[in-house]
Amino acid sequence: MQYFTLSLAASHSEGKQNTLTSQSVSGIDVSSTTLLRDTRSRSTSFSVAATKNIPSIFTKLGADASYGFGDSEQAVNANIIKVRSNNYNLHGNASVTPVQWLELRYDIRYGWSRSRYSDESNTVTSFTHSGAIHVFPIAALDLSIDYDHVRRQISSPMGGGQEGAQYKRMSLFNASAQYKWKRLVLRLELDNLLNQRHYAYTIFDGINTYTYDYGLCGRTVMMRATFKL
Repeated sequence: MQYFTLSLAASHSEGKQNTLTSQSVSGIDVSSTTLLRDTRSRSTSFSVAATKNIPSIFTKLGADASYGFGDSEQAVNANIIKVRSNNYNLHGNASVTPVQWLELRYDIRYGWSRSRYSDESNTVTSFTHSGAIHVFPIAALDLSIDYDHVRRQISSPMGGGQEGAQYKRMSLFNASAQYKWKRLVLRLELDNLLNQRHYAYTIFDGINTYTYDYGLCGRTVMMRATFKL
């Protein structure tokens, strides 16, 4: 198949250490000590990626996927806990130029991960997609609009099921206009048009759960002028 690429990959790794870090938790205080104990960890992953160019319509398509699983040991208050994890990710993108003065881009991604230990099983999911439109009415002028939409899990119900899970959604819209005249470049940027102020998500690291909540800069307008000597 002309203008088509395909790649496949697989990897496996194993590790062994003669010490194991143990966490001690007291209220909000967390300290770490080292246990003299042999411990092993294993991880396996598989991935596939493909791209296809279609020169006749100035289009490039891409897709990739990955899956991984593994196990390791962690310790809390000197109690040894065996942790198993697995995850997969799906991703696709497209770039299309239907006419010379217009360019369209789109990207979409979905991720899922699960962590299991003792009688606990936790999962977290994320879904993101973004797009952009570039318009070139004349060679020196570039008008663009782009957006990002994110839906990420910030908490998981007991038992690891998805019913009752809480999610954080965020949408960002930006616009810009850039004009080049000889050595002068003028650029007007309009960022975060929806005035989103917070972004949050959760990740699992074995037996630990971390939830992040970031403050974002609000709606902004910026004008820049650049002169190249």
